[in-house]
Amino acid sequence: MKRLLSALVLFGSLGPNVQAATDDLDGTLREAVIHVPVSVPDLHGRTISGELLVSTFRPPGPGPFPLVVISHGRPASMVDLARMQRQRFESASRYFVRKGFAVAVPLRLGAGELAAAGDPEAYGG
Repeated sequence: MKRLLSALVLFGSLGPNVQAATDDLDGTLREAVIHVPVSVPDLHGRTISGELLVSTFRPPGPGPFPLVVISHGRPASMVDLARMQRQRFESASRYFVRKGFAVAVPLRLGAGELAAAGDPEAYGG
């Protein structure tokens, strides 16, 4: 969590040169995608590592900005979790950016393209 927060604080000070993982970024929201390396233990004590995809949005200006983190929920099935795409929550992100907040929307470890690494939130028996 510390690494994620450090990366999110850093993104607020970055210019438009943040490496994007996709070409469909919304320039009006200063949208970018950052990769945050994380390692966490799962239910069985194994370490699961990967790079979180974090969609970021910033208001105009140099900042600093207060930060809102919007986290997606958990679908009922593991198949649906593996099919998840990068999250944006565009309507909520647009609202907070208009109010002067930077917004970060991470795709959680175990979801989408990170599903192959394992799911640290998997339920036990």
